[in-house]
Amino acid sequence: MANNSLAFTNNVFEALCSYLNDNCIIYRQIQHQATYTSEESSLARGEDLSIDGKALFMKVDDQFHLFVLSAAKKCDWKKIKERFNTKKLRFATNNEL
Repeated sequence: MANNSLAFTNNVFEALCSYLNDNCIIYRQIQHQATYTSEESSLARGEDLSIDGKALFMKVDDQFHLFVLSAAKKCDWKKIKERFNTKKLRFATNNEL
């Protein structure tokens, strides 16, 4: 399964680069080790944390939701639970991604 996942990732990356190139969109490609926090990602890119964003794919009850917020902010689990009136909230697993 790891090989299939890598092939999928490469295909998505190549398609994205092709789209950007075909539409004359300026971008920069940065290669770095895997990062596990917003702080590590910002540091690897040489960017300030305040201009970055992060996407959190979460399961609320039995439905998935994508939350996008400033990388400088922490996820407020309590507010999400209140907003969805639930106690069941977790990150999606690798298999669910």
